[in-house]
Amino acid sequence: MAPRIVILPSQTRSPALRVAVIALAAALSACQSVETEYYDAGGTTVEQAFRSVGRHGPDRGRAIGQTEVAMSMDFWTLESDTDCRIVKAEVNLELKVILPRWTELDKTDAANRANLKNLAKYVKDHEHTHVQIAKRFQRQIQRDVNRIPPAKTCKIVENEARKVFRQGMRVHDSAQIQFDANTS
Repeated sequence: MAPRIVILPSQTRSPALRVAVIALAAALSACQSVETEYYDAGGTTVEQAFRSVGRHGPDRGRAIGQTEVAMSMDFWTLESDTDCRIVKAEVNLELKVILPRWTELDKTDAANRANLKNLAKYVKDHEHTHVQIAKRFQRQIQRDVNRIPPAKTCKIVENEARKVFRQGMRVHDSAQIQFDANTS
């Protein structure tokens, strides 16, 4: 998603209004939402359950669980006669966790039931780690954008904010891929 930007030029705003807008921007906080979605996976054996995951699971059955991450950024700038600076930046995070729901646990024997429950717990814990990685990068990217120094024009500040956001997302994506590589 593209960043949304609010520019407050000093020439058209009264000092009192600028202070009020800065206070409002400071009071706003980044948005986080986590949605959990389940898909049904049948089977009375682990092998049957994996075949069901192949038919019904996320990523066209190539995954047992999945976490979808969407980040966007809002930031407010304040332009003065001499420079422009970021008043506040927020990185918004939307997460969707997709997990299996075993539909035939009551029809399976104790050993398969225990294996499927353990697998479900492992998948849930694995996806929870993806959520934690995303939240960590949300905070880091937000800090990095808020630390951008003032520049001569708002266009320079906006471009730097976009650059910092894109770079943070690249590092985030790499961290998510690395986590999967280390746990598979």
